[in-house]
Amino acid sequence: GCHRQLRPEGMPPLYSVTLEFLQDGQPLADASVILHPEEASGKWFAGGTTDSQGKIKPATQGRYDGVAAGKYKVTVSKIEIDEKSIKIIGEGLQTYDSYHLVEPKFAEIAQTPLTLEVSKKGENFSFDAGAAVRKKTNVNP
Repeated sequence: GCHRQLRPEGMPPLYSVTLEFLQDGQPLADASVILHPEEASGKWFAGGTTDSQGKIKPATQGRYDGVAAGKYKVTVSKIEIDEKSIKIIGEGLQTYDSYHLVEPKFAEIAQTPLTLEVSKKGENFSFDAGAAVRKKTNVNP
């Protein structure tokens, strides 16, 4: 039988795309990637997490394999939590130090230099996520 996933109404055709992320020339594993449609009406964002080879086949809305044709801004981030820094500060509350392992500009839609245009044939793209960094985040209270 055919087990096609029911797709949301209005979802355009999706094309299989493979993205590869390198950092200092090495595969960037376990990074979170989001493709943000550049046009205002674009609601079919896609993304996922890179594998050990720094590769990802993005899924639209996290569930549907492939990416709609169009232009995207690409954000990529990787956060490390310093396990030794975790402190319990109250019931169910904790603080910890965490670090960006990818230059923070790559995680900001307004600042990321990475863009992508997906066409109907589906392609492979390679991105350079800059030099490896370990910058303290400021997400904690």
